[in-house]
Amino acid sequence: MKPIIISHRGNLDGPNAVFENQKEYITNALEHFNVEIDVRVLNGSIYLGHDRPDLKIEIDFFLEHKSKLWIHCKNLEALSYFKKFDLNYFSHRDDPFVLTSKGFIFTNPSQKPNSVSVYVMPEISNHTDTSLPFAVLTDYPKKYESYYNTFR
Repeated sequence: MKPIIISHRGNLDGPNAVFENQKEYITNALEHFNVEIDVRVLNGSIYLGHDRPDLKIEIDFFLEHKSKLWIHCKNLEALSYFKKFDLNYFSHRDDPFVLTSKGFIFTNPSQKPNSVSVYVMPEISNHTDTSLPFAVLTDYPKKYESYYNTFR
C-alpha cells in the first residue's frame, strides 16, 4: 500500500514562507493531499501560524476537513482545546517519536521511520531506506507522490 502523503503547512512544491499556514493555501493542498498545519490557541481563539499566531480561524474549518488535517499544536492551550474534538492533533519539540491523538507515530527526521510511522521531512533526513512508511510529511508532496507511485 502506498503511503499517505501529507503536505507540510500546505506546501506542494517546496517551502513557501509567504503562504504557509494560510487558509487558502491549505485548502488548495487539501484538494490533493492531507495537510499538517501549525496552530495556537490564545484566550479561546484559534490561530494558524508556525512561529506566532498569524491568522485567526474558526473551529468549523477543522471540523470540515478533519479527515485530512494533522494539527500541530504549538502551545498547551491548543493541545487542551483540541481534546474536545474528534480531530487528529499532536505536539512535539525534539522528541524522537510522538503519538498523535489518533495513535499515529510521528518520527523525528533524525530517526529511521518504519511501515507504521509517519516519515517526517525525508528531504532533510539522511535515511536512504526506500521501504514504504505509513505516511510521508513533506514540503514536496508532488515529488513524493510521484516517487511512491513507482511502488506498485
